[in-house]
Amino acid sequence: MKALNKEIPVAFNAHRLDDISTALRLTDEFDLDMILVGGSSSWKIADHLAERDIPVVLNVLQQPSGMQTSNAMYEMAAFLTQAGVKVALQPDDDSHNVRNLPYEAGIAQAYGMPHDHALRTITINPAEIWGVDEKVGTIEEGKLANIVLVDGDPLEPLTSTKYVFILGENIERRSRQTDLAERYGRDFLPDDYFGE
Repeated sequence: MKALNKEIPVAFNAHRLDDISTALRLTDEFDLDMILVGGSSSWKIADHLAERDIPVVLNVLQQPSGMQTSNAMYEMAAFLTQAGVKVALQPDDDSHNVRNLPYEAGIAQAYGMPHDHALRTITINPAEIWGVDEKVGTIEEGKLANIVLVDGDPLEPLTSTKYVFILGENIERRSRQTDLAERYGRDFLPDDYFGE
């Protein structure tokens, strides 16, 4: 009932144009607030989605791997954003891979999306799409203090996370990976490995 009363959006997981078309038809028939998830072919109808204010949640790393995703390409997020579609990124079917979202946003930027839009795909856009932007998505008074502090551009692979705050509490980040990074770091590589 909540979906029919437009109290919550309805997420349609669709990649092919015919499946997206079916989702659009159901959205019209039942007067739903639609979110398109997957959307490997959505870039082909980006103007139509923008006109209808339908956001797309996609995996920018999705590449053609079968009939469903045959139209996937790295430029999907850029094409959608350029048309005016609100885009959010999601990891590849595994919630534990959410840690890779900054790199995926960096790939979206590398394939044509402006930096500020790429950053929005992993911050305020998903918060707005899922209706939780009053609590998260930006740094503002009154919102949850979930903040990551880094030593460079958050979309660059060589940027390191320095601090993680969840609900304002500094979270200890020690792990085997951090121990190995401290032990070996970049020192074991040749001086010119990173072009320095």
